[in-house]
Amino acid sequence: MNPTRQIIRATAVAIATMAVLSGVAVAADAPRSSRPPNLQTSLAQLVAAGAPGAILLTREGNRTTSLSSGLADVDAKTPMRTDDRFRIASLTKSYVATVVLQLAGERKLSLNDPVQRFLPGLLPNGSRVTIRELLNHTSGLVDYERDPRVLKPYLRGNLSYHWPPRTLVKLALAHTPLFPPGARYSYSNTNYMIAGLIIEAITGKPLGSELRRRIFMPLHLNATSFPLTPRIPSPYAHGYYLLGQPPATDVSGLSPFPWSAGAVISRAGDVAAFYRALLTGHLLRPDLLRAMETTVAEGRNQSDIPGERSGLGLEQFPTPCGVAYGHNGTFPGYLVYAYTSKDVVDAMNAKAGLAWQWGALDFAGGTVVHINSGIAGLVGAYLIGRRIGYGKEAMPPHNLTLTMIGAALLWTGWFGFNAGSALEANGTAALAFINTYLATACAVLSWIAGEAVFKGKPSMLGAASGAVAGLVAITPAAGNVGIPGAFVIGTAAGLVCLWGVSGLKKLLGADDSLDVFGVHAIGGILGALLTGLFNSPSLGGPSFPVDWFVATAVPAKDYSIAGQVWIQAKAVGVTLLWSGIVAAVSYKLVDWTIGLRVSEEDEREGLDTTAHGEAAYRM
Repeated sequence: MNPTRQIIRATAVAIATMAVLSGVAVAADAPRSSRPPNLQTSLAQLVAAGAPGAILLTREGNRTTSLSSGLADVDAKTPMRTDDRFRIASLTKSYVATVVLQLAGERKLSLNDPVQRFLPGLLPNGSRVTIRELLNHTSGLVDYERDPRVLKPYLRGNLSYHWPPRTLVKLALAHTPLFPPGARYSYSNTNYMIAGLIIEAITGKPLGSELRRRIFMPLHLNATSFPLTPRIPSPYAHGYYLLGQPPATDVSGLSPFPWSAGAVISRAGDVAAFYRALLTGHLLRPDLLRAMETTVAEGRNQSDIPGERSGLGLEQFPTPCGVAYGHNGTFPGYLVYAYTSKDVVDAMNAKAGLAWQWGALDFAGGTVVHINSGIAGLVGAYLIGRRIGYGKEAMPPHNLTLTMIGAALLWTGWFGFNAGSALEANGTAALAFINTYLATACAVLSWIAGEAVFKGKPSMLGAASGAVAGLVAITPAAGNVGIPGAFVIGTAAGLVCLWGVSGLKKLLGADDSLDVFGVHAIGGILGALLTGLFNSPSLGGPSFPVDWFVATAVPAKDYSIAGQVWIQAKAVGVTLLWSGIVAAVSYKLVDWTIGLRVSEEDEREGLDTTAHGEAAYRM
């Protein structure tokens, strides 16, 4: 705990007994057992002990309780209201860390990236301090609040004095780092000043704009803002601070100089809504959220509560009711706590799919769409049985021209399927687009080359089948591999799927009329396994964590190709088993109710005529 922070906190406790502090407390998703017998009485006791006013919000499931006591404005005798705005202080760090992790999810940064990459020249040791170390306060950088020059203008009464963020960072850098980066924990607002500057450097937009676009607006936090001026929108709770002899001074108009370390203004309901959305997966993927919850010990004399641990913009609090996540914050005149029960977090984590929890990579649905449909199609082929004349009569496509047109349209539409899975127009979407084009083209060429070698001549039907095979195989890999990986996956898909619809099909003995298993299942399996191989940065891939508690791209030296391929194989095996069983049960239910096959006469006549009363061609 740095000296200034310690002074502010100690003063707040002392002032509270002298009725000159306006404190605000928020409890989000508090466990039922932590609830005092009478919350309103407890708030009244807090006010009686000296706090001018207080707000408390608890949320259990869908039940929310909002309470207030005391005064929001001592001079005007205005009662405190539950929807009054206030400075949430260091809770701001949770919001800023969320944006940083969203950028990590978009692969615009890695938590292991050095500060130097985005802010060259800002830190003398910028190549050694990582973004992760900023977010969990293990950078060793001195808190700018330790420098007496920071608070001097405000202590002299100039509450509106503005410190530019970079100036505060420079004041901190004038002091020798406390320890080498990553060695241990030490709370420092400087870390989040730098995190805010990194967000602006990457996005090219003001930090406030990114907070609004990514958090405030999607969650409809209408009372939440990130002001750059001292004004607080009404209605708001005034904050009071003892700047010398009593009475305390109204410091509500204090400049929001902490910026990305503590400038957000909000109300209790908005704060609770933010933490619930964050910790139930509405703002971050499960792997990114788990990274946020990965904590380091704060150590003796560093934490507000014994046993408190620091994550990435989140604090882990030991409470009499169990572990809670959230953050606390102090700003002259305001004291804020936000807790969320670990049960809420665990419930969210339990919702993640099994393969996702393992760390399986599937960019656009190769496993859940193609392997799933392929095994279901094979089960159906076995249970329905062969068509009349299968193996004895030639059954070519009824119109090869339409087959080729259909394949071309499918190829075009697949760009949206794969590139669109990036969910926004960014570098990952561009990579997925290029890989989809390249892999499919390679599969077409390798399929018809295989036909020329093994069958004596290439075919247009083979080219169309190769295109589909390439599209299927690159689907799980589209944004997860580099250009070399797409080249190999596409080329391999054409040859392997050619075998799937010829040699393997004969071995299986099933009448898979559309080659769903030979192309979709086999191509999907191939693509899923090779994704684990070519995702490795040593093979040109963008990389991805093997351990989902780490939300950044692992470096080549740490990437386990064998480990990731094994994860991919497990996901493939579970999909084959699960989908195969469910498909078999579904087919049997249909067979027992309405039947799976039509009569032999209807089959020979054609279902377009017997079932629909129409024909594709009039000859």
